[in-house]
Amino acid sequence: MVLLSACHSPEELRQHYLDEARGQCTTFGFKPDTPEFAQCVQAEFSRQEDARQAARDRLRNLSEEHRSRSCLVGSGLVACY
Repeated sequence: MVLLSACHSPEELRQHYLDEARGQCTTFGFKPDTPEFAQCVQAEFSRQEDARQAARDRLRNLSEEHRSRSCLVGSGLVACY
């Protein structure tokens, strides 16, 4: 499931991401309510947050790159420099 941050509160997003991490750890075979499960959830949540941050960084860099380009449109062609 994909959630858009504009549609959900930060707490709802956090809960969703924790649920995803719990589901992944269950898939890995960890049993809920064990120290190993808790460690898995923490590690998976952190890994997912790192991936989300990397995606935000890539999007921001892409946006900045496009803002710094000048493009000419003519005869059905686009030339950017």
